[in-house]
Amino acid sequence: MLFKNRVKAGILLYALLMSSLFLLLVQVYLEQVNAFKREYILQIDHSRAYMMAEYIRQSSLDGSGQVIFDSGTVHYQTVKNNQKLTVKLTSGASYQLTFPIEEQGNKTQLNQGDLKP
Repeated sequence: MLFKNRVKAGILLYALLMSSLFLLLVQVYLEQVNAFKREYILQIDHSRAYMMAEYIRQSSLDGSGQVIFDSGTVHYQTVKNNQKLTVKLTSGASYQLTFPIEEQGNKTQLNQGDLKP
């Protein structure tokens, strides 16, 4: 009878060990999923900020000022040969981007005949 009690206790300990290992794996998996979600949200925020800054850069605004979008505001300032942009999103994130100002004389236009395979 003593032998049967030890066997039952051994099975119980084995089940407890396996369930704790399973819970540990589930916890690691859930933490990884949450980390991917946080990273995805940060990537979306950075993409929004970069697209707003790129729009301001391409619209060739001189001097300094502010433009308001649905998802945030952009403060721009032209300093020497650079355009400094500060993007503040409605989510609370803030990004600072600097773009060089392209001179109009340095741009070269390619004709259709210039491109050869």
